[in-house]
Amino acid sequence: MWWRQDHSDYFIPSMLNITPLPLLSLQGDEGPPRILWGYRGDLDSFRKEAQTLLRMPDGEREAAVLHSAIRWHLLEPWDSGRNEFDRASLNKLDARARTSDVDSIIAALDEFARQGGNSAGSAVMTTLYGGGAGTLRALSRIENRSGGWRVASVIRSIRLRMGLEPPEEYDPIALPPAPSKADRDNLRVLLQTSPDSAQDPNGSLAYGKRRKAFETLTIFDPEFVSHFLMNWHDTGGALSGHNEGYGLGSFLAWRCTGDRTGHLRRLTKAEDPYVRVAGAIYFSFENEAEGIKTLQKLSHLSGDPGAWAALNLARRGDRQALARALDVFKSPNDPGIGSQVHRNLQKRLLVLLSNSAARGGLQQPDAWTYEERPDDQLRVYQKLIAWWNENEMKLTLWDPWFEELKEKKIE
Repeated sequence: MWWRQDHSDYFIPSMLNITPLPLLSLQGDEGPPRILWGYRGDLDSFRKEAQTLLRMPDGEREAAVLHSAIRWHLLEPWDSGRNEFDRASLNKLDARARTSDVDSIIAALDEFARQGGNSAGSAVMTTLYGGGAGTLRALSRIENRSGGWRVASVIRSIRLRMGLEPPEEYDPIALPPAPSKADRDNLRVLLQTSPDSAQDPNGSLAYGKRRKAFETLTIFDPEFVSHFLMNWHDTGGALSGHNEGYGLGSFLAWRCTGDRTGHLRRLTKAEDPYVRVAGAIYFSFENEAEGIKTLQKLSHLSGDPGAWAALNLARRGDRQALARALDVFKSPNDPGIGSQVHRNLQKRLLVLLSNSAARGGLQQPDAWTYEERPDDQLRVYQKLIAWWNENEMKLTLWDPWFEELKEKKIE
């Protein structure tokens, strides 16, 4: 969705790295309810607490935020895996952090990190990402001390967030400059380098460079990339991780230039099923009749790739394909990123059914739920199938965004 350049009238921030509203009083044990897992007050109470926070003097507000982050990440961790630290050390940290003096809080966190080893250092880094000017001043005084945690990394993160350093330049929509012939040759070699050998001197995968090679060659040498994807298969980390064919195939299909019809038709015969479906989805924008036939064929693929193909047929009003797409609800979810595509396919199907039902004045299907146990997921599937069987002939499948996205040639 980042590629679409749609103009929304609101913005939903990422749920990552959000801490709860800080304590309005650093002396008490009870702070405002944690908002990530469900704010327990009403909107007026929430507004008053936020306004109280914003009216605090800068130093006092920053100290309150830091102490709240300590509670969120260390004292009462949202992640149960953080319960590994010595309770006496945590109690000492809590006592020292109940102050409006940012320097004292940073000193207490520094001592906790140095005495607790790598895991404590990692937790302290996460806690400090919400710091401000006072945190930067305090960290600059301890930056060169040894202690087993990366102070410089926290300083850079805070400076980036505060706009004190230029942001890292990554824009998936912007066109990169055209590479020279020599650079293009080097990018081809880099893209074809196996994960085991694509390591920098520090031992980490040079993922960023390979991603840039893929994106640049997609625009300036799409024929090479389409041939590369023909034989590519997901090894669980070849370029970035799980279900990578979903993203790789979609990116090439969206950005490739030149003989788009030829490139996309080639993708529909790729080894990876996600790449095949991505090619067929975008091929249908260039040659609708042939593209739909290809999607119909690919909808018989097992698992999520087949459901993805069927979803794009259902968006065009194909009821038979919708029945196939609903099979994605037979499989439960898992909390890892590997299940993200699976979860999103389930949600996209419910959005399609919801809009279709609303347009026809019919009862809505149940809202999406997260299930990890197969038995629980099977009940969700059976209930949804019952809803579909009852309403299939009463509604017309309708995706309100399909025509606009079809004109933009983007899924």
